[in-house]
Amino acid sequence: HGHLDAASKDLAAAIRLDRHHPRYHLLLGEIFERKAEFQKAVFCYDQAILQDPTNPLAYHLRGNANRHLNQYQSAIRDFSHAFELAPDQADLLVRRGEMQLKLNHRVTALEDFEKALSMDSHLVDAYCGRALILIDQQRFEYALIWLTKALHRFCKEPHSLVKLLISRGQVFYQMKRYLPAIADFGSAIELLRKCPENEFPRIAEARYLRAIAQIQNQQYDLALRDLQKILKRFPSHSAAAEAWAWLTVQPHRDQQSTEDTLARPLALIPPVATQRPTRPHATRTSIKISDETIARWKSEPPFQMWLVRCPDKTEHGPLPIEMLVTWASEGRLVNGMQLLRSDWSKWKRIEKIFPEITPLESLPDLVDDFPKLNL
Repeated sequence: HGHLDAASKDLAAAIRLDRHHPRYHLLLGEIFERKAEFQKAVFCYDQAILQDPTNPLAYHLRGNANRHLNQYQSAIRDFSHAFELAPDQADLLVRRGEMQLKLNHRVTALEDFEKALSMDSHLVDAYCGRALILIDQQRFEYALIWLTKALHRFCKEPHSLVKLLISRGQVFYQMKRYLPAIADFGSAIELLRKCPENEFPRIAEARYLRAIAQIQNQQYDLALRDLQKILKRFPSHSAAAEAWAWLTVQPHRDQQSTEDTLARPLALIPPVATQRPTRPHATRTSIKISDETIARWKSEPPFQMWLVRCPDKTEHGPLPIEMLVTWASEGRLVNGMQLLRSDWSKWKRIEKIFPEITPLESLPDLVDDFPKLNL
């Protein structure tokens, strides 16, 4: 019932009566964790492990406490030991991978995330951790496609969906594709607002990410509105306060001069885009997609994005249906392609979605147009 002090006193009394019961130490450690007294929690888990060194939960919990203490190497050892004792718990690999990332051990972190996903494809933190590594490798488009394919797994899990959307929004941001980044952060905010729990801290973080993207997109009034909402509820949010201060004191913030850019806080310096989204080659005549077809297949956020798979298995996207229509008008969509909407688990043939796309006409016979030489 939230009476943590009374509960800790009862457990301390129980331990005095029987200090060899590991469960008492585990429970007391969990109480200290809830009170953010992580060093005391580690001591309790130490005692539990002394009493029963074969319990994977004790190592798991101690790893979590060490994580909060920024003792990442100790946390890695704890999660490794827990996984040795419970090799069916893939989430231990995810936690270890996150600690590897903290230490910048990206190769071993990627191995942990991929092994975890091979064991359980529903581990959203493994998707997000792997996406961070792909961003670092500048494999932006692959990260976008990969995260978009994962969205359908979490249609009924709003908290997990929020994590994926924020991860994808960060990839869009790094590519300087600010509008889809803003859309993903906005979808995350709306999902959190519908949750019954108190989600204000997570909403604030999503608002901050959206505000930064709005600043880069020169939507300064919208950014100020988001930052104001954050600071109204969390006046000590230092990153939001820094962004607010920069926006309100810059007399010419719409002029991207060198001096202005250097004066920006580090978080507001624009990303360096090294990769633009790809698209299929234009190989046929223009095709007009009817309004009825568009209305039939249009989906609401956060499932409004599509992927395109070409006959040679190359993939493009994610992109909204409006861009698909543009590609059709440019002759980039052909029979034999497949489409995947964010909320689908399987690809569909393009002609099933857009019946206007028919097989390419057979090529005419080649004609020798070169004049013959009179020898």
